[in-house]
Amino acid sequence: MLAVVCLPFGLTRRNGVPRLAAVRLPALSKPRIPVALSGQDNCTDDDQRARSDFLATSKSASRELVASHGREADGTNWLMWKRDLAVLTVICAAFAGACSPAPAAQPSPTRGRTAFPSTTASATVSPAATATASPGVRYVAIGASDTVGVGASDPTNGSWPAIIAAHLPAGSPPYTNLGVSGSLALQAVSQQLPGAIAQKPNLVSVWLAVNDLNATIQPASFADSLGQIIDGLVQRTSATIFVGDVPDLRAVPVYAGADKARLFAGIQAYNDAIAAIAAKNPARVKVVDLFTGSAALVSTGTVSQDGFHPSDEGYQLIAERFAIAMRASGIPLRP
Repeated sequence: MLAVVCLPFGLTRRNGVPRLAAVRLPALSKPRIPVALSGQDNCTDDDQRARSDFLATSKSASRELVASHGREADGTNWLMWKRDLAVLTVICAAFAGACSPAPAAQPSPTRGRTAFPSTTASATVSPAATATASPGVRYVAIGASDTVGVGASDPTNGSWPAIIAAHLPAGSPPYTNLGVSGSLALQAVSQQLPGAIAQKPNLVSVWLAVNDLNATIQPASFADSLGQIIDGLVQRTSATIFVGDVPDLRAVPVYAGADKARLFAGIQAYNDAIAAIAAKNPARVKVVDLFTGSAALVSTGTVSQDGFHPSDEGYQLIAERFAIAMRASGIPLRP
């Protein structure tokens, strides 16, 4: 193989400008461009000798170019000679480096790092632990008029879910109250459950029972509807779910003329159904006991003027029951 390099030798001239001439160099011993691996020299002895001869010839040509033209050239020609000399220098450097050992490979600065956090892999964690470890709690309330806050002087801020939300840890987003006055459990399946799932909560409260009881919905039918809500939340959210049972309503003024034995039997059947649903997922679903001791709490101070819904004081008592259960399960409510 014959290597041909264009050098700015001033062998012939035209109009005072040196013409480029071809310089024939001895061919390398192998017809290839040597590629050195990291820390190795792949050139043979013949390659090394050819490289030395080339460098010596090139350096001599450079000195001759500068000596013969550096003083006599005008400005334009001198720029051209400088350009030609630069080309020669680059060619020399490239040829000299062809047989030099390649520098050792350096690890990529980003190797071993993940450019973006993975959105597909996730660890299985306890919902309660998630709520505890998170700097904030995303809370959603499902329910009827008691969840809405009917009977409170300020339903927006005085409902029992609003009282709970006021104690959520710092950094928690605003809570979502999906309660609908007069809602039955079956209606909440379509009217409230989808919205609750969409919020991706890690804390949910559900209090739906009294309207079904008043409408004489059979306990089995109520249990089926409530079960759909709880199952949907368990399967499609990571939330810990707190379900309120039915208080002792016998002393509430609106039931003054009701059959107390029948009312009590209905309350017990509903509460048994609620307990059975929660028992299917005890790690995720917690029953909030609103029944025990509730009869003694019924008074003109805890019931609003309509004789049925809680008053401000009544909502405070309900919120305290839910808060006790939540804290016991690791929800970090502030004092």
